[in-house]
Amino acid sequence: MLKANSWIITPKPVPKAKLQLFCFPHAGGGVAFFSQWIKHLPTNVEVHLVLLPGRENRFKESPYTDINLLVHDLSEVISEFLNIPYAFYGHSMGGLISFELTRYLRRCQQLCPSHLFISAHRAPQIPARFAPLHKLSPADFLETLRLLEGTPDQILGNREMMELMYPTLQSDLQMCETYQYSPEPPLQCPISTYGGVDDPRVSSQDLEEWGIQTYSDFQSNILAGGHFFIQDSQKLFLEMLSQELNQLLLTLE
Repeated sequence: MLKANSWIITPKPVPKAKLQLFCFPHAGGGVAFFSQWIKHLPTNVEVHLVLLPGRENRFKESPYTDINLLVHDLSEVISEFLNIPYAFYGHSMGGLISFELTRYLRRCQQLCPSHLFISAHRAPQIPARFAPLHKLSPADFLETLRLLEGTPDQILGNREMMELMYPTLQSDLQMCETYQYSPEPPLQCPISTYGGVDDPRVSSQDLEEWGIQTYSDFQSNILAGGHFFIQDSQKLFLEMLSQELNQLLLTLE
């Protein structure tokens, strides 16, 4: 039996929350990435941070390399939370995970989030255009991380730290890069996508293509910055996300 409290971190419980927001991390990322968000989001939204094996307090656990196994296990631990409306947000790898978890919950439990927010990940039906990163040599892998600008220089320059992080990063990327898309009917929930204008791996068109994955409303937003535009344009991004969450809250009244 999987323990939900090791997977789902709720930094600030909201007993009378009208909506829950689950945040899924990028490759190698943990809950710390989202830690400053909570004070900027609507106070009646309860934010849950998804902590995957292989990082932070779960560093000694083996990370997943198969997204289907991860989604199966995530569905087990997250289901007990889904007694009030909820939305999913995922950045990069987290976007792919949240999308496949949404489809899994629909197939197996007839559940659906009220909204799906995806950032910095191409639409799932678009084939990969780049060579797999998880097969790169450690040196080339490090240089690619540097170009993506999501890993602080003090970590990139710390050999011991990178040696510790490398297995989790490699596993996360293997999970994403071996992903096989299977067509299913579009989702019933709205989808919003966000991306950086200078992202070297995800174009605005890649984000627009998410539109075919929903029968409901769709919008795509491009902000200043690269793959980690949510750091470069954090204030604007959180304002836009808060506005969408407030609009969603109005529909739930």
